[in-house]
Amino acid sequence: MNESIIYKGAILSAVSLAVGGIIIAAMIMGYSYEYFNIILAIISVLIVVGIVIIMYGTSKIKEEQEESGE
Repeated sequence: MNESIIYKGAILSAVSLAVGGIIIAAMIMGYSYEYFNIILAIISVLIVVGIVIIMYGTSKIKEEQEESGE
């Protein structure tokens, strides 16, 4: 159960990082779009949210392991 939470967080972070990289590459190549900065700010927040989800999932797994005595 908690492993799937970690996977969801990892996928969210990876996809956000990939989209952010594509937008930064587009900015470097000279494309301009009015909302690039806003989109990059949202992507940064999504990356942090993904990392927090991963940390939450790992802490839940540790708690379950301690309770079961493994």
